[in-house]
Amino acid sequence: MKIILGTDPSVRGGKWRAWHHDELAGVLVGSHAVIAIQVVEFLAILTPASTSALLEFMHSHSWERVDAHTKLVLLHKINETIARMREKNNMRPIDDPLPGAPRNAFQRICTIMFPALAGKADVRQRPNPGQIAKQ
Repeated sequence: MKIILGTDPSVRGGKWRAWHHDELAGVLVGSHAVIAIQVVEFLAILTPASTSALLEFMHSHSWERVDAHTKLVLLHKINETIARMREKNNMRPIDDPLPGAPRNAFQRICTIMFPALAGKADVRQRPNPGQIAKQ
Protein backbone atom coordinates (compact mmCIF):
# COMPACT_ATOMS: atom_id res chain seq x y z
CA MET A 1 0.00 0.00 0.00
CA LYS A 2 1.40 3.36 -1.02
CA ILE A 3 1.33 6.04 1.68
CA ILE A 4 0.58 9.55 0.46
CA LEU A 5 2.55 12.24 2.27
CA GLY A 6 2.70 15.97 1.76
CA THR A 7 1.92 19.23 3.44
CA ASP A 8 -0.84 20.52 1.18
CA PRO A 9 -4.17 18.82 2.04
CA SER A 10 -5.59 19.54 -1.43
CA VAL A 11 -2.68 17.67 -3.03
CA ARG A 12 -3.05 14.77 -0.58
CA GLY A 13 -6.81 14.70 -1.19
CA GLY A 14 -6.32 14.63 -4.95
CA LYS A 15 -3.78 11.82 -4.69
CA TRP A 16 -6.03 9.93 -2.27
CA ARG A 17 -8.98 10.20 -4.67
CA ALA A 18 -6.76 9.20 -7.60
CA TRP A 19 -5.49 6.19 -5.64
CA HIS A 20 -9.05 5.05 -4.87
CA HIS A 21 -10.01 5.60 -8.51
CA ASP A 22 -7.08 3.42 -9.62
CA GLU A 23 -8.01 0.73 -7.07
CA LEU A 24 -11.60 0.67 -8.34
CA ALA A 25 -10.42 0.59 -11.97
CA GLY A 26 -8.30 -2.47 -11.12
CA VAL A 27 -11.23 -4.23 -9.45
CA LEU A 28 -13.46 -3.52 -12.44
CA VAL A 29 -11.11 -5.54 -14.69
CA GLY A 30 -10.03 -8.07 -12.07
CA SER A 31 -11.09 -11.63 -11.37
CA HIS A 32 -14.40 -10.47 -9.84
CA ALA A 33 -15.16 -7.85 -12.50
CA VAL A 34 -18.72 -9.03 -13.14
CA ILE A 35 -19.90 -8.51 -9.56
CA ALA A 36 -17.85 -5.29 -9.23
CA ILE A 37 -19.43 -3.82 -12.36
CA GLN A 38 -22.90 -4.79 -11.16
CA VAL A 39 -22.31 -3.07 -7.81
CA VAL A 40 -20.98 0.11 -9.43
CA GLU A 41 -23.86 0.19 -11.92
CA PHE A 42 -26.39 -0.22 -9.08
CA LEU A 43 -24.70 2.57 -7.12
CA ALA A 44 -25.02 4.90 -10.12
CA ILE A 45 -28.81 4.88 -9.70
CA LEU A 46 -28.95 4.79 -5.88
CA THR A 47 -31.61 6.94 -4.19
CA PRO A 48 -32.83 7.06 -0.58
CA ALA A 49 -35.83 5.01 -1.70
CA SER A 50 -33.63 2.28 -3.22
CA THR A 51 -31.56 1.35 -0.16
CA SER A 52 -33.75 -1.72 0.48
CA ALA A 53 -33.14 -2.80 -3.10
CA LEU A 54 -29.39 -2.28 -2.57
CA LEU A 55 -29.51 -4.57 0.47
CA GLU A 56 -31.43 -7.21 -1.50
CA PHE A 57 -28.93 -6.88 -4.35
CA MET A 58 -25.99 -7.34 -1.97
CA HIS A 59 -27.67 -10.39 -0.39
CA SER A 60 -28.18 -11.94 -3.83
CA HIS A 61 -24.43 -12.41 -4.40
CA SER A 62 -22.02 -15.01 -3.02
CA TRP A 63 -19.44 -12.82 -1.31
CA GLU A 64 -17.46 -15.67 0.24
CA ARG A 65 -15.68 -16.28 -3.09
CA VAL A 66 -14.70 -12.63 -3.52
CA ASP A 67 -11.26 -11.67 -2.19
CA ALA A 68 -10.98 -9.21 0.71
CA HIS A 69 -9.23 -6.52 -1.37
CA THR A 70 -12.05 -6.44 -3.92
CA LYS A 71 -14.66 -6.30 -1.16
CA LEU A 72 -12.85 -3.45 0.60
CA VAL A 73 -12.57 -1.43 -2.62
CA LEU A 74 -16.29 -1.95 -3.28
CA LEU A 75 -17.14 -1.16 0.34
CA HIS A 76 -15.30 2.15 0.01
CA LYS A 77 -17.26 2.93 -3.17
CA ILE A 78 -20.53 2.00 -1.44
CA ASN A 79 -19.72 4.20 1.56
CA GLU A 80 -18.73 7.12 -0.66
CA THR A 81 -21.86 6.77 -2.80
CA ILE A 82 -24.21 6.55 0.19
CA ALA A 83 -22.60 9.64 1.75
CA ARG A 84 -22.90 11.65 -1.48
CA MET A 85 -26.48 10.52 -2.03
CA ARG A 86 -27.37 11.54 1.55
CA GLU A 87 -25.75 14.97 1.09
CA LYS A 88 -27.65 15.56 -2.18
CA ASN A 89 -30.85 14.88 -0.24
CA ASN A 90 -29.98 17.34 2.57
CA MET A 91 -29.08 14.60 5.03
CA ARG A 92 -25.91 14.15 7.08
CA PRO A 93 -23.39 12.17 5.00
CA ILE A 94 -22.75 9.64 7.76
CA ASP A 95 -25.44 8.86 10.30
CA ASP A 96 -24.47 5.77 12.25
CA PRO A 97 -27.11 4.72 14.78
CA LEU A 98 -26.61 4.66 18.50
CA PRO A 99 -25.94 1.30 20.21
CA GLY A 100 -29.14 -0.71 20.44
CA ALA A 101 -30.74 0.98 17.44
CA PRO A 102 -31.16 -0.84 14.11
CA ARG A 103 -28.05 -0.87 11.93
CA ASN A 104 -27.98 1.39 8.89
CA ALA A 105 -27.61 0.17 5.30
CA PHE A 106 -23.81 0.50 5.23
CA GLN A 107 -23.42 -1.50 8.45
CA ARG A 108 -25.71 -4.21 7.11
CA ILE A 109 -23.73 -4.35 3.86
CA CYS A 110 -20.51 -4.77 5.90
CA THR A 111 -22.08 -7.81 7.58
CA ILE A 112 -23.25 -9.21 4.23
CA MET A 113 -19.80 -8.89 2.67
CA PHE A 114 -17.84 -9.92 5.79
CA PRO A 115 -20.12 -12.26 7.78
CA ALA A 116 -17.21 -13.54 9.89
CA LEU A 117 -16.95 -10.11 11.52
CA ALA A 118 -20.57 -10.08 12.63
CA GLY A 119 -19.97 -12.13 15.76
CA LYS A 120 -16.40 -10.98 16.46
CA ALA A 121 -16.64 -7.21 16.40
CA ASP A 122 -19.15 -4.44 16.80
CA VAL A 123 -20.49 -4.30 13.24
CA ARG A 124 -21.38 -0.67 13.85
CA GLN A 125 -17.70 0.13 13.38
CA ARG A 126 -16.15 0.40 9.96
CA PRO A 127 -14.26 -2.75 8.94
CA ASN A 128 -10.60 -2.81 9.84
CA PRO A 129 -8.48 -4.01 6.90
CA GLY A 130 -6.20 -5.86 9.34
CA GLN A 131 -9.17 -7.85 10.71
CA ILE A 132 -10.47 -8.60 7.24
CA ALA A 133 -7.10 -9.78 5.88
CA LYS A 134 -7.06 -12.48 8.60
CA GLN A 135 -10.36 -13.99 7.39
